Amino acid sequence: MLEGLRIRATGFPDFETVSFVGYFVAIVVEAVGIDATGAEALYWVGWWSHSLIAFGFVAFVPYAKPFHMISSFANVVVSDEKAGARLPSVPADLDADTGAESIDSFTWSETLDQDACTKCGRCSSVCPANASGRNLDPRDVILDLKSYREDVDAGGEEVDIIADGGESVIAAETMESCLSCMACMDACPVDIEHLTSFTKMNRQLVDTGQVNSEMQDVFQDVMQKGNTFGDPNRKRGDWSDELEFDVTDAREEEVEYLWYVGDYPSFDDRNKKVARALARVFEAADVSYGILFDDEKYDGNDIRRTGEEFLYMELAGHHVETFDEVEFDHIVCTDPHSFNTIKNEYPEIDYAEFADDPVMPFEYDEEWNADGEIGVFHWTQVVSDLVDAGRLDLSGANLDYTVTYHDPCHLGRYNGEYEAPRQLIEATGCELHEMPRSRDDSFCCGGGGGGLWMEFDDEPKPSEERLREGVEDTAAGSEIEKFVVACPMCTTMFEDGRKTGGFEDDLEIVDVAELLEEALDSKGALASVGADDGTTAASAD
Repeated sequence: MLEGLRIRATGFPDFETVSFVGYFVAIVVEAVGIDATGAEALYWVGWWSHSLIAFGFVAFVPYAKPFHMISSFANVVVSDEKAGARLPSVPADLDADTGAESIDSFTWSETLDQDACTKCGRCSSVCPANASGRNLDPRDVILDLKSYREDVDAGGEEVDIIADGGESVIAAETMESCLSCMACMDACPVDIEHLTSFTKMNRQLVDTGQVNSEMQDVFQDVMQKGNTFGDPNRKRGDWSDELEFDVTDAREEEVEYLWYVGDYPSFDDRNKKVARALARVFEAADVSYGILFDDEKYDGNDIRRTGEEFLYMELAGHHVETFDEVEFDHIVCTDPHSFNTIKNEYPEIDYAEFADDPVMPFEYDEEWNADGEIGVFHWTQVVSDLVDAGRLDLSGANLDYTVTYHDPCHLGRYNGEYEAPRQLIEATGCELHEMPRSRDDSFCCGGGGGGLWMEFDDEPKPSEERLREGVEDTAAGSEIEKFVVACPMCTTMFEDGRKTGGFEDDLEIVDVAELLEEALDSKGALASVGADDGTTAASAD
């Protein structure tokens, strides 16, 4: 319209014909009887009105819904690609606000997360806790925090950010429901880092003594025994007693790979079989490896995500101090949870800040692996390289099972490793059929974020829903014989879901390591395992 008024006011210059829409408007303006003088007057009225409205809109944006157009872009720009996999540390000062004591406890980036939310609901649609009927909607948590902040800024009454009972912005039950799977973060189109804010609220529950009683028992077991099972830690290496060979003590002998076995492969009977299977695979490939036996403790990944930060610091400090006393080149982990925290979080801790604290049982005061000189790997990554190097007798036709594979959250979404487990499955000869929700769309087993230790009235359980997907929604459907995993916690959750969901006659839960063991044993490749130390090879578990 303004262009048409300008052309009419300037007398229809010939060169303006290129602006054919404006030229047409100018003809219409002339046809309704507006002369050049009137057009010029209307032009300036329109120009200033347009300018003032535009500037007014810009000034209005921070106070209105369109603000997310700016905040969303800013949130994407400043997002941390390691958010969730690497949680922020806390100061050593025990009096510091490490949780969510008030709305001001949230950092500028966490506040920006609240403003950036577009209310699209993608996070809620992929949340396994929400799908199981728990009291958790990731979108609502972020929006409730924003709404409360705006209410307080407007002079409203302050209440607790999170509490177990009474008036609060977020209920304790809501945060206890979170599985720390990062599906919400992966789905968010504006890179909101839900898990960072969620962990801060969990820390508040711990700081105020309102943590779930089942988690309190786990914390107590870890503090007193060094593991989540509450068993004497001296038994940590007993899983290896049934092997046909001795596992090297890395405290006494230099090794290439320091194997961090983890709690579940060390103490859980079902997962001990996985540990033994992996040990036999390492032996068959002639890998130089060793373990820490009772000097290994729980890695701390999941208690950190449930808010127990200072106990996590104790565990991390103990481990890096122990690592510093052992001769090795790389660390290999059975559990993706251990893999994640040792790789991404142990190097980020300022150990010097905590070393002088008499409460902390370590004296290590240096950076650990800040430059990544020590490689930290999940075992599937290491064994995949061994297969590529021809160090394992796998022809790609050893087994003929029809299988599906579940991507563990801490291996996949957390650390981007999707190929190594699949390459190993295919190397055994198994026919792999993908579930619709696979790779970065994988559906959590329900064990993360403390879910393994807490009881919920889920309907259905996340593990049951995932198993249903495996036998009903894959291309092979009911022909699926084995549900393959690469995480001890997933094994535990799916073995439980297999029973409670009625899938016991439909499929078997197996770890990739157990497939490899069976494939190698089928060709006699394990026959010589243990022969060098004078023992006789036994059949696999």
